[in-house]
Amino acid sequence: MSAAWVIPVSVHPPLVAVAISPKRYTYELILSSKEFAINVPSVNMLDVVDYCGSISGRDVNKIASLRLTTLKPKVIKSPLLKGCASFLECKFREAFKAGDHFLIVGEVVRACSEDVFDGIYDVNKFRPLMHLGGDNYCTISPRIFKPKA
Repeated sequence: MSAAWVIPVSVHPPLVAVAISPKRYTYELILSSKEFAINVPSVNMLDVVDYCGSISGRDVNKIASLRLTTLKPKVIKSPLLKGCASFLECKFREAFKAGDHFLIVGEVVRACSEDVFDGIYDVNKFRPLMHLGGDNYCTISPRIFKPKA
């Protein structure tokens, strides 16, 4: 699935949270497998992200229908998508009800990137795709440096 609401929540241990409706097929998959991958797309993957966010995996094999190439993860079994800028392999830790969604917390057991991340993303090499709601997407501009006092 395409998920807009993803956030780091801890450094030690490395934890991330993703907000997912319990109506989503991905919610069921995460609870049954106890793992998930976060594939971080760039702007050149807009069509893939938009399609994957509008079609249910219950009805369509999105990877096959889009002819996407997967990469083999090292720790988990959930697929990684070739073409993404970075990947987080996560083990399920817990879920918290938050209104009509659940915050799914996962421990990052492996992180890797396609040469765009070294502590921070290099925005000269990578433009992250961000969803603003509906059909609205954006990215960020090159890094702005804070002036020295």
